[in-house]
Amino acid sequence: MSTAGAGILHVVATPIGNLEDITLRALRVLRECDAVVAEDTRRTRHLLTAHGLARQLLSLPAHDEAGRVPALVALLALAFGLRLWGVKQGLPYSYNVDEATHFVPRAIAYFGHDYNPQYFLNPPAYSYLLHIVFELWFGSGDAVRRLYAADPTNVFVVARVVAAALGTVSVWLTYLAGARLFNRTTGLLAAAIFGLAFLPIFYSHLALNDVPTLAPVANAEGCSQGSKPSG
Repeated sequence: MSTAGAGILHVVATPIGNLEDITLRALRVLRECDAVVAEDTRRTRHLLTAHGLARQLLSLPAHDEAGRVPALVALLALAFGLRLWGVKQGLPYSYNVDEATHFVPRAIAYFGHDYNPQYFLNPPAYSYLLHIVFELWFGSGDAVRRLYAADPTNVFVVARVVAAALGTVSVWLTYLAGARLFNRTTGLLAAAIFGLAFLPIFYSHLALNDVPTLAPVANAEGCSQGSKPSG
């Protein structure tokens, strides 16, 4: 671009992999221009920094950013609704073996102030989280024990809703990871695929650690951008 007169617009192809895969002409144009307009300013800034270029950087997708936010909100609402729909399946007679013999009973057992799960085939973090949620939701360990002994349905529903909520958080984190590693459109597409896929929805109906584990995994994927090699 040029600030004098009408100005000149140059369209420059940039590498999608190795930052050195760029032509000398492209570098010259980027060096001589007044401003750079890019779809993803983060990746473009990384490219400019790698080649020692300091230019004003403008974001291209600003015109459709307002449309992406409602789309993401609608996707998260749909994903959460699908994860809640059927959350009472099987109750109070049929349970997944792990939710009935490990995660929920362990969370209740922690009210005895022994926080050693005595069992590590399944990591105990989800049971610890359920223990905290049960304390906040039901008010006390005695209340949870009485309800669990009389009719465990409500206890399992709360535990399953926690899994559904964390599954929805995983969809959001998947969007953030895709947006950071590629662009916001890719992030939205990845979140839609993950949010509407059968298995993540199915396992969100159960008080298991499968779906909650996806949240830190998606978060780690997004954070890995900082340590991703450029070549």
